[in-house]
Amino acid sequence: MTCTLVDMPREDRAWLHQHFAPYFRELVPDLPIPTPERNDRYWDDPDGHPLLILQGRARAGFALVHKDRARFELAEFAILPPMRRHGLGAEAVDLALQRFPGPWVIGVASRSGSAAPFWAKILKRNPFVHGLQEGPSLTPYQSHRYTFTYQGTSDD
Repeated sequence: MTCTLVDMPREDRAWLHQHFAPYFRELVPDLPIPTPERNDRYWDDPDGHPLLILQGRARAGFALVHKDRARFELAEFAILPPMRRHGLGAEAVDLALQRFPGPWVIGVASRSGSAAPFWAKILKRNPFVHGLQEGPSLTPYQSHRYTFTYQGTSDD
């Protein structure tokens, strides 16, 4: 299955807010759903990158990337439930890393049974991920985090 990763237009904020709530409830059911303004910062901050994951012309998910302290953080990442288990997540991660080469940090949600194996598999198999290290979580709702550098190729 082939996907694309594009800048999410500001006009798609309502779509993001609609799909963010179920995603967040799945990952951290004990916390209140963040307000839409929390995600609006990705459009207002020059270091914020709201990305739309497309499968064909259909919206399949989203990725919220932020650059902080000279590294990129994949702050939020979701594939919509009907689109899961088809390889879109792996493709979307690869596309995000290619788009933003350099140092990265990714926190792994502790409440998602599939998150830890997904991230371990995706990052360990990528030949352009260097210095992969597992470290302590960034928040109490994560099991651990990964830090690494994506070096890519000269074609990226």
